[in-house]
Amino acid sequence: MVKSGGSELKKICGNIGSSMKMAASYSRSYFLYQTANALLGAGATVAGVVFPAAIIRCLYPEPIMESAIAYVLAWAVLQFFFNISQNGIGKLAGIEEKRINAGIMSRLNRGVSGIRYEEAEQSETLDRIAFARKSVERSSMARLISSFSAIMASFLSIAGLISVVSRLSVFLFLLSLFIMLVRYKATDKIVGLRYRAYEEKAGKERLLYHTIWYLPDVPNGKELRLYGLLDYVTGKFNQARKEIYKMDDRLVMKMAKAMILPTVMQGIQYLAIYGWMTFSLYKGEISVSDFTLYTAAILQFGNLLSGIAENLANIRGESQYIESYIDLLGGESGVLDIQKRPEENAGFTLEYQHVWYRYPGREEYALQDINVSIKPGDKISIVGLNGSGKTTFIKLAMGLYKPVKGRILVNGRDMEDIPQDERLRMFAPVFQDYFLTAYSVRENIAFTETADNETIEHAMEEAGIRKAVEAMPGGAECMVTRRFDSKGCELSGGEQQKTMLAKALYKGGDVLILDEPTAALDPIAENDIYRKYNEMTQGVTSFFISHRLASTSFCDRIILLEDGRIAEQGTHEELLAKQGRYWEMFNVQSRYYTEGGRDDF
Repeated sequence: MVKSGGSELKKICGNIGSSMKMAASYSRSYFLYQTANALLGAGATVAGVVFPAAIIRCLYPEPIMESAIAYVLAWAVLQFFFNISQNGIGKLAGIEEKRINAGIMSRLNRGVSGIRYEEAEQSETLDRIAFARKSVERSSMARLISSFSAIMASFLSIAGLISVVSRLSVFLFLLSLFIMLVRYKATDKIVGLRYRAYEEKAGKERLLYHTIWYLPDVPNGKELRLYGLLDYVTGKFNQARKEIYKMDDRLVMKMAKAMILPTVMQGIQYLAIYGWMTFSLYKGEISVSDFTLYTAAILQFGNLLSGIAENLANIRGESQYIESYIDLLGGESGVLDIQKRPEENAGFTLEYQHVWYRYPGREEYALQDINVSIKPGDKISIVGLNGSGKTTFIKLAMGLYKPVKGRILVNGRDMEDIPQDERLRMFAPVFQDYFLTAYSVRENIAFTETADNETIEHAMEEAGIRKAVEAMPGGAECMVTRRFDSKGCELSGGEQQKTMLAKALYKGGDVLILDEPTAALDPIAENDIYRKYNEMTQGVTSFFISHRLASTSFCDRIILLEDGRIAEQGTHEELLAKQGRYWEMFNVQSRYYTEGGRDDF
């Protein structure tokens, strides 16, 4: 659970305040509905105690039927009013609750994008995000507010009953308070058990959902059929599901055990109340109507105290769920509106100063003691074998990764001192592990409803995809999949990469990056695109990453990475003249095309 003592209370109160403020930003009506329900609930509770006693008083000892019938009708009307009102207001509150959850989930998604990329790649972070999303889905914020509202309603009801309860035995009053404490401890234990189970299940449920998404995904259909993976993947799904069910079964058993004492104590409470009231009635100390009034009042009083205890424990528990995502909600968003690159480039400098980097949990360094200076307008090619650190080098440049040692300067400023929003606007990358969304071609390029169509067409023309798009049904408005539109288009690997290139050209930036996005293209097509890209980006700092060395021979400088270090750097001609490692790799690749050899790079 959370911290104990004053710090815990302060944190819970802070979460209540934050929840109310945040919920109000999405729906003020929700609080009106909760307040109305609290008042109606208190009225229904008091009415349920007072009217039965009043009806019996009209029947004993001398029956007054007119008054009894009047009380019955009044009670029936009130019950109808309370029921219909609470039901209707409850449904309206449910609608507002969904609106609040949708707003919080949207804010959470934006906050998650602000997590440093290298941290977001870790399974622990992904489990934390999954748990946070599950906490939002279970309406933790709305539940906390609802519990707080229920406590207020209980106090209003107690205020209406206190004049009756105060006439009864102190023993019954103290017994109700004791049971309240027992109920609180039991509920608090259950809330803690449920929370820990949620945490424990987060990773397994993420694996389960991954399997669920993997099975029906159309691109995976080929693998599932040709390799006969359906039974194996289904088995993994069933295994994960069984493990979750076992965890749920254990949770239910622990919760049941926790409720044994409160249930027994409640039975003792009922026995004591009815025994005390029956004995008082037998001795003639109270009338039949008083028996009904006092019994109902003290039972309701005990139930209200137990309800307060449960809701206090629930508030404490929901506060934990809220803590799992409240810090993410305020994260610096990594979401940007794609904007057209300005015509004039102000210049961009990048300097690596003794940069070392290793991935979290690894001992070996992916990059070691990198020292590089890039001037405005430089065309830089990063080459090397698979795993040599090419993509890591670029992710460090963009600030997605943070150096373990050393620093990176951008325009003379330490990368860590530059706000993420400003930093991300500097780069227009096209990665080898790109993704397309199930939107139109136009939206995949611009991601805005107010995109400049002329600029989009120009970007498509430069990327070499315009003619293919114009041939599609609906042109640039064609959906990039048939999952949601039977008239959608399925792009080839090359068309997908050209679409992503058009996206980068549309956005623009101080630095343009091609991280092997043309791997699905043939060498000639890749060479044509790279050279055309070079022509389009004159005066703009650019990085080209390719395992085909000839494709980037036009660059101002080529940096060869090997085992995480800079092995060689210079122009294409300078590196060939050295007859070093670059020369060896280039000759091997040349033989691939002239002698039918094999390209291992």
